[in-house]
Amino acid sequence: EESMAANPNQIKSIETLYSEAPLQDTSYAFKRLWNLMQALHKRLSERFELTQHPSSIPYDKYTSPDGKYEGSLNTFYGPEIDWIVYSWIGNPKLGFTNLHLNIWLGAQVDAPHCSIVFGTVPTLFHYSDMVPRKDLWTSGDYLDKYYQPWNDDYLALRSKPELKFFVSESVYMRVCLSPINSCYTADLTDANIDMLADSALSRLNR
Repeated sequence: EESMAANPNQIKSIETLYSEAPLQDTSYAFKRLWNLMQALHKRLSERFELTQHPSSIPYDKYTSPDGKYEGSLNTFYGPEIDWIVYSWIGNPKLGFTNLHLNIWLGAQVDAPHCSIVFGTVPTLFHYSDMVPRKDLWTSGDYLDKYYQPWNDDYLALRSKPELKFFVSESVYMRVCLSPINSCYTADLTDANIDMLADSALSRLNR
């Protein structure tokens, strides 16, 4: 198998990236990322009336049967919110973490849903997107209203040499991405976390 150095365009899954990387304690980065997600969730709770769904209450803190991984899963709904998933799973000391904030808006608006993901594998992973409510191929007005304003931001971030665009091996995952998605891996540095955190925050604010 060719190495990444020999073939920098080689497509690798998250599982492969993690399994091939040397063991790295990412506790510091995880703390920063979880603090970020907590701040984003707080913004949502200040803007929307949210109620925790009872089904997620037992999973506020959980551990895998073998004790190797732990996490937290909380889900919410409200008058303007169909569903929110606010969660993390992993083992920072082993270099793997996966943090989610997925927001599905109510049917009374047609604004895109919002998905924000950070993780360590053990390099930095980030995905965020405005999930469309309409077919962007046939809904030109919708595309112009919600996606065209993001185009310059998308192109600016895509041009950053610090970021490597992540291409999923899954056809389904690739077709789910909108034209302004962020899906990157990067070195696990404060500067890269700051860059992607600013991008995620601006996405949520809009």
